[in-house]
Amino acid sequence: MKKTRLSAILALVLIAAMLLAGCGNNANAPANSNSPANGSNTSSPADNSTPAPVANDGKTYTFKIDYPNPENSCAFVAMTEWADMLREQSNGQLDFQICANGQLGSIMDCVSNCVGGLTDGFWSAMTIYAGLYRPAEALTLPMMGVKNGDVGSAVLTAMLEETDYYTESLSNLYVVTLHSSTPMPVGFKDSKEINSMADMAGLNMRVTGGYNSNWVTAIGCNPVSVGSNDGYEYLEKGIINSFLYDWDKIESSALLEQTGYIIDGQLSASELLFCLNKDKYNALPDELKTLIDDSAQWFRDRICDLFDEQADRMIAQAESMNIPVVPISDELNAEFTAAAEDVWQEWVEGMNAAGYDGQGIFDKTREYIDYYNGILAD
Repeated sequence: MKKTRLSAILALVLIAAMLLAGCGNNANAPANSNSPANGSNTSSPADNSTPAPVANDGKTYTFKIDYPNPENSCAFVAMTEWADMLREQSNGQLDFQICANGQLGSIMDCVSNCVGGLTDGFWSAMTIYAGLYRPAEALTLPMMGVKNGDVGSAVLTAMLEETDYYTESLSNLYVVTLHSSTPMPVGFKDSKEINSMADMAGLNMRVTGGYNSNWVTAIGCNPVSVGSNDGYEYLEKGIINSFLYDWDKIESSALLEQTGYIIDGQLSASELLFCLNKDKYNALPDELKTLIDDSAQWFRDRICDLFDEQADRMIAQAESMNIPVVPISDELNAEFTAAAEDVWQEWVEGMNAAGYDGQGIFDKTREYIDYYNGILAD
């Protein structure tokens, strides 16, 4: 599962770009994009050399960052390391305090608290805030084929930086970065082998909401809305007997204790955002803004590494607990994808009705997925 590091990939991409330049075109890159082969560094490796710290003007700029999940999660580790790095690079002027476990308020208020200045930043999942980030929902639609977290992160970043589809919904925040995690598996409380949708009929499945609920219905299960941190209780009580959770939540909530069977089928990707209060960011000296701006790729690289390591660790742990973790069967993959195609069309039509360019957003997202799968997946 561990991917080839981006530095090696970049070298291949640069060679390919040189060859393509000699031919006068780039047939593989998304049309009208600034993807890596066209000169952007959206997926280039972070510059891990440590710059000389900036001069200290005697003032400390403190940011309290709302992190709704536990400290034993990948994002908390990555954010803490990121904060330490920027503290060092800023010569102590940037002080990011990562407040875990919802210390600064409910997860549902992360965005509004940051925009309103009650907090100085937050990390959360975009799908939680229904209606706020609708164009980004395209990445999380079922069976979109995102192969790993690097691919999902590159797609989100390209959509943010190379199109205007995300601009309006994120205009009231300073976006440190958008990123993704290892695509979600589907877990089952019982140990029964699952090879087709008929084997799943009638199961109550935890789902992330939105159009994924329509897909869960289409595959013959009953979608159940369950909070990010409530999966263990719902499984233990029998309210749900299957789930879509990412590996990070499976680990931090000890869900393997309530799990008998897992299909690792890259069923749904996540869309995660790390933002700061825009006014507070804008008030920083320019050299400190630059440090934060330049940290985005480092954060994406680091958190994707942590997610990959975690998925490997959790699969090994599941196997040690005699919980099968199996790749999706060809039959089930075909059934899932056929059911997803109807949901994709529903999403496009719903976006069009809401005044968005639904087909354009969907097509561009798929275009970037195909492109980055080609250079960032094993």
